[in-house]
Amino acid sequence: MKKRTVALYGRNTVLSTIGACLQKNTVFQVEQIDGPSEIIGKVSPPDVILFDFETAQPHFFLSMMRDHPTTMFIEVDLANNKMLVLSV
Repeated sequence: MKKRTVALYGRNTVLSTIGACLQKNTVFQVEQIDGPSEIIGKVSPPDVILFDFETAQPHFFLSMMRDHPTTMFIEVDLANNKMLVLSV
């Protein structure tokens, strides 16, 4: 079975907890990224990117969605206790 790559963009307790839970399952490969530049040029982009709404760079997911239409983006908004799934 192919492992699904999940990238975490942002450093907060919620994203760290989600990452720790996903790492327990052998289906997921979890990696921490510090920005879009770590994805650009990769042969195979992550299957999912979870990002902190407050710390993500403006227009982060819009340009990334255009360049990587198969990647699912999940916005984690701690201020409003919501998560938003974005995909093409």
